[in-house]
Amino acid sequence: MELASRFLDAYSLVFLAVWVGALLVWVCGGERSRLESVTYIVLSAVLIWFSATRYETGYDWPAYKEFYILLKQPSDKYDFEIGFLGLAHLFRAFDLEFIVFQGFVSALQVFLTTVFIRKLFGGLALLGLAVYYTVPDLYLINSFSLMRQGLALALFLCGAIYLIERRLFVALSLLLLATFFHTSSIFAVISLLLIRMVGVSYMVAVVSVAVVAVAYLLEINVPGVLLRALVQLEFFGKYAIYSNLDTPSSNAIYKILFVVLFLTLFVFSCYRRQCRKRINSYNREEKFLFDLSFFTVFLSFFFWAFPTFLSRFQAFFIFFLLFYVLRAFDSLRVANRLLLFSLVLAISASLYAKFVLTKISMVYFPYQSVFFDDIERRSTGAQRTEELYDELRWLWKGV
Repeated sequence: MELASRFLDAYSLVFLAVWVGALLVWVCGGERSRLESVTYIVLSAVLIWFSATRYETGYDWPAYKEFYILLKQPSDKYDFEIGFLGLAHLFRAFDLEFIVFQGFVSALQVFLTTVFIRKLFGGLALLGLAVYYTVPDLYLINSFSLMRQGLALALFLCGAIYLIERRLFVALSLLLLATFFHTSSIFAVISLLLIRMVGVSYMVAVVSVAVVAVAYLLEINVPGVLLRALVQLEFFGKYAIYSNLDTPSSNAIYKILFVVLFLTLFVFSCYRRQCRKRINSYNREEKFLFDLSFFTVFLSFFFWAFPTFLSRFQAFFIFFLLFYVLRAFDSLRVANRLLLFSLVLAISASLYAKFVLTKISMVYFPYQSVFFDDIERRSTGAQRTEELYDELRWLWKGV
């Protein structure tokens, strides 16, 4: 009953808002309009406000709060990236509270992500925004909990879209800046630039996806040895927790559904590629987007044994796969638009429901805002976060 009541929280109101907005994609035929643009701006502002004004909601905030407080004292407890350290020092120099710093980082992260979605998805941006909010690994976890990773992700996405637009100076500046906020973005930037410069042949893409899909079903852990070797290096030591404690799902039904979902997305990507080639519109940007779509599917199977690492790395590329698949549908046909909307809603909502009903999502429910009356005294955030840590200690057998 407690878990079911979470669907009556503020999150559900935002859920309804973004998906009612996404209906305009069906109504407008995937084209931009004044109403569509205004709706996108309003809903983007809602997502920015919703994240930036939270209070002790999500996880990792106790560590970031302690780090922020200790900035004016000699301490080597937190070894964060130079960009994040510099930004935190700037806020501390003006004696601003942690809640202000947290709100700024969240607002900037979500704002940059909504700019990216608008530029990439165009007339389908409202649908992209709805998916962004609904899939927990994209909005809730990044903007409510992973301050460094979330900001690095947003900077990376904006850098990637400018790279597609061939605005190299802006693109490379943003990509470089992303690496100053979280180490994981280094892998993402290197992968992005390699894909842009070298590319992937179509046959290599098809064969690679087939091989890693089979390896996943057979539980062959290809990257395990490499990842465990990397975490022995001091620079990558923080990823040891993923290689030592991450536990993938062994449920056969889940694995089959996972394979079917991503293979279907890859098939649609291939279909989009073939359609563009038939009308001689398969240019360099189209190839780049297809290669990014392939890479997303590939890494989804390749890193199956490390679900936490996968979800964080996958977030850097999943939008490109989603966009390319959405564009495989002929949005001029009403039936196609309805089918597209229904499928995306069903898949996204199932991921959202799965997250809501898990016990470890306790740190998100109920939603708390800095504007709630007497929130500092009434907040249950610290208690719920400690309960989550206790749960994780049990799952990780006391580690």
